Amino acid sequence: VLWRSMKGYNVATQLALIAEMKDKINALIISPINDPVIAAAIDELVAEGIFVITVNNDVENCHRHAYVGSDYFNGGETVCALFELLIGPKASVGIVMGSHHILGHESRLEGFKERMKRLPGFKVLDVIENDDDEFCSYERTRELLQRFPEMNALFIIAGGVYGACRAVQATKRSKPLTVVAFDSVPSTVEMMKKGVLQAVIYQHPYRQGHQAMELVFEYLVNGIKPQHENYILKNEIKLLENL
Repeated sequence: VLWRSMKGYNVATQLALIAEMKDKINALIISPINDPVIAAAIDELVAEGIFVITVNNDVENCHRHAYVGSDYFNGGETVCALFELLIGPKASVGIVMGSHHILGHESRLEGFKERMKRLPGFKVLDVIENDDDEFCSYERTRELLQRFPEMNALFIIAGGVYGACRAVQATKRSKPLTVVAFDSVPSTVEMMKKGVLQAVIYQHPYRQGHQAMELVFEYLVNGIKPQHENYILKNEIKLLENL
């Protein structure tokens, strides 16, 4: 069994890593890029008898054995509803996402926009990508904030939360800004304590990894196939007071 997160959005690199591993493993846990080439590579592994679980992110049109992670579409819906509660029926929203090549990121964006249809006073000013990189997130978020001084809501879809929050700190603004992101890693908690970040959506990352390993163990040791195609962990709203 070999776990590779495959973080990053270079299809060629991820494909090369899969090719490098395939003769050394009998199971793979992977957070894949959503690309037909990667889906085909995973299908080849499955055809050769390798047990494959996608975790945290999934890939379309693929024969992996199961997916373990959150409901990304619902995550986007939840953030939109949270903005409505925190700000009211009118919001000018900036969105920072990792990459359009990651299925989960796209699904969160779609969920947010779908929920926003119920709110005619909401508008998305722009959607930028940061490749889940803190430095890139800082530069691009700061530029976004400078372009739209009317922005009063910032939705950070995936990684680069610390960089985006540092950009908020570095930008002089006349209007208050409500910021919502995902996960409660130490750097994110720091920004919550400083009041830059108002809430996060928690995805149970430990349980995701544990569930994926349990599925692999049951299959390899006991010959038990997953009972479900998708193992979904509930999105939970976390404030500083209940982290």
